[in-house]
Amino acid sequence: MSFILHPWQLLLMILAGWVNQQQQQIIDFQRTEIDVLKEKVGKKRIILNDDQRRRLAVKGKVLGRKVLQEIGGLFTPDTILRWHRELIAQKWDYSKQREKKPGRPPTSEEITALVLQMARENPSWGYDRIQGALANLGHEISDQTVGNILFFGENMLRKAVRQYLIHYHAERNHQGLNNTVIQAGDEVGRIAGKIECRERLGGVLRYYYRDAA
Repeated sequence: MSFILHPWQLLLMILAGWVNQQQQQIIDFQRTEIDVLKEKVGKKRIILNDDQRRRLAVKGKVLGRKVLQEIGGLFTPDTILRWHRELIAQKWDYSKQREKKPGRPPTSEEITALVLQMARENPSWGYDRIQGALANLGHEISDQTVGNILFFGENMLRKAVRQYLIHYHAERNHQGLNNTVIQAGDEVGRIAGKIECRERLGGVLRYYYRDAA
């Protein structure tokens, strides 16, 4: 019995492979970049300002100690997590009253990362549930803000799905249709013109055709 993949199953496989490939390439490049920087700096101490330590602490906390050890960055996991503890301590230090600026403050990178992490690890949670979990951690934001954060992530997925569906119907040959395209364009079957390649999803999907002469 032959096994036939549905279009949506094939899409998920392609997206998963594309994401994993892209992530691995990024990780490999960043590891090489870090190694080169380590060789350049040597044993010299790298001095960071408060904003730079804060950015690394927020990102490092989301990754966790194990992943930080695997990355082998410029700073040890203990150092990055210590920066995060100091960041939390400063947040709850009310000894220095800061002047509040008018208007709604922007959502911090830490809160954004936590919202995405909670939504990824708990698919059944709604906006209110995520809002409550954030409140337990000392982050007071509205359920509308949670929705806005997740909306932009969903938009990226929708765009990828749209690109795949265009490729599936107008650019992909199907064996079940005598190896033809479902919605063939005018360029299909053209024998004259320069050969071009149209890429989608970062080059994972490719369509070769002849441009109009």
